[in-house]
Amino acid sequence: KRLPLQGQQTRVLEESGSVPPIVWAAARDKSGRFVNGERFTSSLRFDETILAYNMSWLAYLSDDAARSAVAENANAMFSVHRIWREKTRDLVAMVLTSPEWLVVVFRGTVSLTNMRLNLQIFMEEQSPRDDPPWLEGKWRSPSWGCKHARIHTGFYDGYSSLREDILATVREIAIQRPQRRILVCGHSLGGAMATQCAFDCRVILSVPEDKVTLITF
Repeated sequence: KRLPLQGQQTRVLEESGSVPPIVWAAARDKSGRFVNGERFTSSLRFDETILAYNMSWLAYLSDDAARSAVAENANAMFSVHRIWREKTRDLVAMVLTSPEWLVVVFRGTVSLTNMRLNLQIFMEEQSPRDDPPWLEGKWRSPSWGCKHARIHTGFYDGYSSLREDILATVREIAIQRPQRRILVCGHSLGGAMATQCAFDCRVILSVPEDKVTLITF
């Protein structure tokens, strides 16, 4: 069954080149015009999902193996910018770049040390606590309780150990080539840390919404 898609949203996405993980492409005739002026879905696009999958498994490899795998696929024009290995919590994160993309990848659970993070299930408040100016007025606080987000302590502790260096690197690269789109991805524990990183890209680095995509597995 074909589902209607807001025409304005479709047109903006196509003109800006910003493709969310799964996009219903609008039906067009051979000349490229929308069929009968109606914007009905006709196909799925998985561009960013496939890219995120291809990048996420690299974090499970050794540094040399990851760099070699990227180099062997030279047609994709990616290079490994930096790899972090946080030994205390046994975490791995990577930043890869291409002319179009800045990709931040987090590895998932592979060890007992990682499991200890997973089991730290108590919740604590997310930081920063204050809303950035662009977010003010865009949402309504709940009628009871605290409006500030709370987060799994282990996931927060793990991401916090890498947070400063990763954000500094993303900021530096984004300044050099602001047209790059940012893809943040990860599997398992890496997905939890990727979620926080994507949040920081929007709130702390003020990266435009159509320039940041989060995909977790």
